[in-house]
Amino acid sequence: VSVDSHQIEDIRIAAEAGVDLMLSFTSENIEEAKAFPCPVVVVPDDGETLYSLYKNIEKLDKWGIDYVADPILPPLTMGFSHGISRYVQLREKLPNCEMLMGLGNVTELIDADSIGIHGLMVGVAAELSINYLLTTEVGYRCNNAVREISIARELMQKSICAASLPKHMDYRLLTVKDVEGNSFNKEDLEEMQSVIVDNNYRIFVADKIYVFNGSNFFQGETAQSIFSQMEVKNQSHAFYLGRELNKAETALQMQKKYVQDSPLDWGYFNNR
Repeated sequence: VSVDSHQIEDIRIAAEAGVDLMLSFTSENIEEAKAFPCPVVVVPDDGETLYSLYKNIEKLDKWGIDYVADPILPPLTMGFSHGISRYVQLREKLPNCEMLMGLGNVTELIDADSIGIHGLMVGVAAELSINYLLTTEVGYRCNNAVREISIARELMQKSICAASLPKHMDYRLLTVKDVEGNSFNKEDLEEMQSVIVDNNYRIFVADKIYVFNGSNFFQGETAQSIFSQMEVKNQSHAFYLGRELNKAETALQMQKKYVQDSPLDWGYFNNR
């Protein structure tokens, strides 16, 4: 259990309650850190200057208080790059210092999916041996942020232990993009159709959706455009084809790999 507040009253209540981590201390409230047997998070006075962070750290070291240093990571376009450089500088100056990186400032404040951002940021944290990551799930766009960070943490740990790239180890963060695309083009499918003699429909996705059996070859970009050509009479067969064609249309739109009778791969969403 952690509490994040600069208010003296909140800090004292948290100390009495016995929290596990207390955020965040500057020179203005750092005397209150003496009341905590748990680690405290220390930040720069102005949110940016490492000099003030070092001064605050010196006080905590003198008092023998366990701490986690947070140089503060600003949002993108608001000093993000300089924020990363502060983490690098702090790690170089204090190789054994525990650090915290707040990822909510990045993922909550950008119109982009959080999954890839979390993968990247957890990789940065792994390189810098940052053991504390702070995230939020305030905005709807950041649903599952904790789970995404947990998966990314496992991926980076596997990569570090194997002294390898974080690639072809764990595909759960590949939710929209796929590891590989569809294998056949129109010419391949026409050749395949030329040797088929039965009436069972095969469905493939390439530059379009292709559906064929021994006597028919349909193509189109939507499920409806193809289904309207097929004149299917059997209700259960129509239901099956409609479901598969809708899946194929989604795969075409999203540039995902389509395999007939198999679900599309949505990464960790598949196991919710």
